[in-house]
Amino acid sequence: MLVLAMAGFTLWLLVERSIAAEAEAKSVPVLVQRELTEPNQTFSAIMYQATEIGFRADTQAGDSFLDAELNVIFMEPSGASLRVPAFWAGGNEWKVRYAPRSAGRHTFRLEIAAGKIKPAHEVAGTLQVRPYEGENPLLKHGPVHLSQNHRYFAHADGMPFFWLADSWWHGITSRLTWGGFKTLVADRRQKGFNVIQFAVAFPCDIAPFDDRGGNEAGHAWEKDFKTINPAYWDLTDKRIVHLIENGIMPNIVGSWGYYINFMGEEKMKKHWRYVVARYGAFPVAWTICGESRLPWYPNIGKGDQGYQQTLKWTEVGRYLRENNSFQRLIGIHPGPPLWFNNAAYEALSDYSIVDIYFGMGGHGGGNEYAQVLQCLKTMDKFRANNPGKVSIIGELCWEGMYGGNCGPFVQRIQFWGAVLNGAPGHCYGTDSLWQMNTREKPFGPSVTGSTWGNWPWEEAYQWLGSTHVSIGKRILEKYEWWRFEPHPEWLSQIEEKDAQALVAAAAGIPGGIRVFYFAKKAKQRLLHLEPGRKYQAIFISPIDGREYPREHLLEGDGQGACDAPRGPINQDWVLVLRPQK
Repeated sequence: MLVLAMAGFTLWLLVERSIAAEAEAKSVPVLVQRELTEPNQTFSAIMYQATEIGFRADTQAGDSFLDAELNVIFMEPSGASLRVPAFWAGGNEWKVRYAPRSAGRHTFRLEIAAGKIKPAHEVAGTLQVRPYEGENPLLKHGPVHLSQNHRYFAHADGMPFFWLADSWWHGITSRLTWGGFKTLVADRRQKGFNVIQFAVAFPCDIAPFDDRGGNEAGHAWEKDFKTINPAYWDLTDKRIVHLIENGIMPNIVGSWGYYINFMGEEKMKKHWRYVVARYGAFPVAWTICGESRLPWYPNIGKGDQGYQQTLKWTEVGRYLRENNSFQRLIGIHPGPPLWFNNAAYEALSDYSIVDIYFGMGGHGGGNEYAQVLQCLKTMDKFRANNPGKVSIIGELCWEGMYGGNCGPFVQRIQFWGAVLNGAPGHCYGTDSLWQMNTREKPFGPSVTGSTWGNWPWEEAYQWLGSTHVSIGKRILEKYEWWRFEPHPEWLSQIEEKDAQALVAAAAGIPGGIRVFYFAKKAKQRLLHLEPGRKYQAIFISPIDGREYPREHLLEGDGQGACDAPRGPINQDWVLVLRPQK
């Protein structure tokens, strides 16, 4: 007998809305701008809030961006020092952004690391820092990093963080209006997304300086990569700040991988230094590049450009790691190996420089279930070969691709298959939102000449997959999900015999809760149940979050096994077993 239980789900929604309303009422700016007009000024600041300090300095020779490097050394109350890169803001204007990690008195002074620079006056001063008192989780609990056991994400204060991202590769460009950007942010916040990943410059599927890659102020760099364009970044600031104000962490992709062949390794390092200088003080994450092993599209399958790219990106990633002042998370988006006939070379030649491997596969086209399973196995292999690193799905069978093959069911399979096999989060995406198609202006052909799809984002952001993965996050957050460990041995079958699809997945806490996902109808046995222990069984729909407790308790036989109960209706299900005392 099954009993429908909605009270807990409804209460969760009411609590979430209450928290959101309270956060809006206690909003505190995430960026405060100050101007240093004379030496040794004192400014007030707040823990984890980005404080921008502007100053003036003339470049005596060369290019202010390419030939000069300015750092500001901050001394914390503990006596520890932090070297933070400053960035050129145009003309003779320079700025540095700093996010204090502790309350108390912080001092700062300028360091000229390269170039002939003459400041208008001594650049030095003091920050008096007080604790943050608002409700923005990225400031209240602090930036996100790996947990102490390196198995999940956590805020600075230790609070677990379940990563749920949406993917807007072209979301910083003028393809998405400011009004549209705010609409998408509001929707994703309401659904529970807490990360948005995007290319901060040079997004995918276009040639350098294609109009589709710029914003209202032009491109991130001047034509032919002559120098940086600060006006582009001023507009980008606005969008990044808006995300953080809404409690959403930006996962900033510095560039798509193939651009390094046009720009060169040294200029790409300069590019990343600028990105770190502008955004490192914010609670963000870094992705070294998009599709590190994807060469310039016309060169796919010709020569070893893809492999050579991975070596260059490894060096850029190492430079990023060394200059990552605020120790933000670093990830790599590798590119799907299917495109390269299972290429033997890795996404990077040295994975010690990253914290996160974003698992990838194809985007469907008829074999989406096999692609999901292959991606899960690739992620398992990465974790096994790289202890202390995490892997989550970064781009896989996005909703709407190939005419809609990868619908909401495929989104649920990859979400639950990944998180119950050790992934501490998930990245969702759609055919339309990565391109930012609009009703009036579809993205059009990629460099290869083909068009991925023309659905407008105004429709795609409401597709069911985004709701279903957000419900998945809500279900997991009812439990101590960060303590879950993968346990495929708890099931009699986890994939089809021909290895073409995931059938089920299992995780939990030994001696405690067990969580199963049944993707496909199969006769399942639950294994390794504790002898003499009875379990309360609750089916939860991954489609709407409704709970269906079973009236009768489950108990294993003499071998600790029993038949898995059937779900209430024919669909995929989450089954939770709670041991009874």
